Amino acid sequence: MLEFLNRRLGITPPQKPPPTPYLIEFRLYGSTKQFATKISRELATRFKVAQSSRPGNPAHNTLFGPFNTPDENRLIKEFGDFCRKYDLIGFRLGGFSHINNDVVYLEVEPSQELVEFRRELAQNFMRFTSDYPPYDDKMDRIFHITLAKDLEGKFSKIWNYLSKISTSKHDLYMLRVLLLKNKRVVCSYDLIQKRMFSGDDELNNREYEKTVDLVRKIRENGGKRTKS
Repeated sequence: MLEFLNRRLGITPPQKPPPTPYLIEFRLYGSTKQFATKISRELATRFKVAQSSRPGNPAHNTLFGPFNTPDENRLIKEFGDFCRKYDLIGFRLGGFSHINNDVVYLEVEPSQELVEFRRELAQNFMRFTSDYPPYDDKMDRIFHITLAKDLEGKFSKIWNYLSKISTSKHDLYMLRVLLLKNKRVVCSYDLIQKRMFSGDDELNNREYEKTVDLVRKIRENGGKRTKS
């Protein structure tokens, strides 16, 4: 009856809001994060493009998504169970590159462990999620940290500017894997401390310093965990 009256009166019933997109990513920390943010800010200021790496959207590499799921509790459990299977995952942060003259980014040269992590992550989460991008189903992936996109014919000037900036390669570890909902951290898994954090704890500087200290000890031990 209500539907009939709405049609007769020309009333459009309120639509349900679309599902909230989730995302899984890892972020840069420390000096590499500062460098990416600085370059992204300079590009935004000089060339009037959107700043990709900024507060609220830190320098990151998307691993899966955005995607939807009707069961957030299952998502969080699957996220934790999946990440716990992995240990140290390295990558190398390189120089600048671009995609189709429309995106400029910092290169991420993945280790074999990172390639396998992303591949298995996608295969696992595609079982119970929906609306993920079609490229998540592909085995090949360009790992990258976006600095600017939607360049609208400004690529040549931006690329010329970046070509004058010297970069050096950095061997890094993926510190934490983050699960986000509507750009807010739901939880994260610290691969160095081997534990889950809530969204609030992700911003805890004391816990971050613990992670950094463990990374230092691992490096001093030739890339292996020290025995407790």
